[in-house]
Amino acid sequence: MFIDSDYIKEYFTNSTDPTKEGYWRPRYLDDPSSENLKEYDTIVEEINDNDSVVDVGCGYHPFKGRIRNLIGIDKYNQAADVVIDMLDYNEGPFDVVIALGATNLFSFELIDKQIEKLVSLCKPGGKIYMRVNPGLEKIVTPKLNFCSWTLQHIGDYTIKHNLEIIKPIELTRNLRYIWLWQKQK
Repeated sequence: MFIDSDYIKEYFTNSTDPTKEGYWRPRYLDDPSSENLKEYDTIVEEINDNDSVVDVGCGYHPFKGRIRNLIGIDKYNQAADVVIDMLDYNEGPFDVVIALGATNLFSFELIDKQIEKLVSLCKPGGKIYMRVNPGLEKIVTPKLNFCSWTLQHIGDYTIKHNLEIIKPIELTRNLRYIWLWQKQK
């Protein structure tokens, strides 16, 4: 599959023009009371001060300054601490991995590799915060293939990668699945 890196970078970093149709813009940039920020607050409260944390696909880095011992990585967004594809990142392992929307594009074959990478970044007994798109809301993006996650996908990856769901899968008001995995020891 041909992937236009320039288009993807523009798609995920064009926050300066909220009227530009067809580009991703986190809702919290326009509405600080958005549901996403409440999800972020919950995650911040659950992370211990001594935990080492990596935010994979951190985008505009909303956890920066809110979580100690945090590093944000993102392939396209310059707000990240390290601009790199998650598959090329080899630091860690970490106590906590955050992947809110980092595993939604192109194919489930790629997503399986990304999940494998997330697991490798996590210490045994560590936690992986996940949020994915089940495709319940129209996504406007002419050149990107979004994969519609199902509960079956979540269950299959849980088993395949020796994980346990320790916080129930929830469908957020923004129509995203969010849950917490724990890597088995």
